[in-house]
Amino acid sequence: MAGMSNLKRAPRMMLAARHKQTSILHILNATLQDPEGPKKDSTLMAIMLLGTFETITCSSPQSIKSWANHVNGATAIVRLRGREQLQTKVGNHMFVYLRTQIVIDCLQRRLVVPPTILEWSEVALESGSPDDLLEYDLFRIVAKLCSLRSIEMDQASQTDGKSVIMTLAHSIDADLQGWVEQLPLEYAYSIRTCRSSNAVLSESGQYQVYPNVWTLIVWNTYRSARLLTNEILKKWLPCYSTQTSSFHTMQHRRCEILHAEISSDICASAPYYLGVGNSAGQNPRAAAGSSLIWPLYLAAVTDRAPFATRAWVITQLDKIGETMGIRQATSLANVLKTKYEVTVWDRPKSYAIDAEEDDW
Repeated sequence: MAGMSNLKRAPRMMLAARHKQTSILHILNATLQDPEGPKKDSTLMAIMLLGTFETITCSSPQSIKSWANHVNGATAIVRLRGREQLQTKVGNHMFVYLRTQIVIDCLQRRLVVPPTILEWSEVALESGSPDDLLEYDLFRIVAKLCSLRSIEMDQASQTDGKSVIMTLAHSIDADLQGWVEQLPLEYAYSIRTCRSSNAVLSESGQYQVYPNVWTLIVWNTYRSARLLTNEILKKWLPCYSTQTSSFHTMQHRRCEILHAEISSDICASAPYYLGVGNSAGQNPRAAAGSSLIWPLYLAAVTDRAPFATRAWVITQLDKIGETMGIRQATSLANVLKTKYEVTVWDRPKSYAIDAEEDDW
């Protein structure tokens, strides 16, 4: 209902959606009072869908905070459900999906991944496939990146702290490089060129076509992690005094090239999300469109992102908001038009957000 309201510009439908949301929250609170309530698949699914609702309706920083609160709530429910949830196909799938949301939240807010999620990810592997192992390896590396981002600023103020940061960042970057080099053929994507007036295509007209949407989500998770790791390396490289200036110059150049390549790949993945190269039956639409927002935002907001890339990303975010009804994309496009990045994620918990709804 919320998505249709955004697409059709029907405010009455949004009122009905919010009324339904309030009703569901009351039902959910009552369910959580029952000792068996938190263990039900429907309870966890409801909380995750409430997070999706905030992404669809996002129009202020409070929506991002509410999404994070739902992720935290779902994480608490996962703990209450115990390891038994991993023994069913549905429970396992919900856990893996939630894990992706937790990683995004931790990367944004510079938090460590909860130990329970790390531990149970290993348990989930016991009945998993080779693909599950591959995706777990990526999750494990990204969790290390979350830990580094959480201590980065405190570590930098300590003696030899910057060297510690650089050592950890180089290790994570090497792990990511090793991960991508051993990807099987099933994860390969093709590159196509179509010079047309299609607004989804970049000036080069190149775009990527993937076997399926989940494969693309995995690729963009890797790319987002590589971009953030690269930003840390560029940030602290001038302070890395144990090496020569020529080494600094070479490493900085490498970071610049890698940044350009990965940002370009993220942008080239957008057309697949938006229907280019997809048959009608494979068009992911809003079901997966929200997973493109974060990588696109990173491609535009990281240090020294070209103006052309930034402008193109803004256009795509506007398109996602318009054609899929996901307001978070529209909101972030507006932020990119006026500011450098969203600061609400870095605010302390004591910040009175209700006082400044429009301040990102």
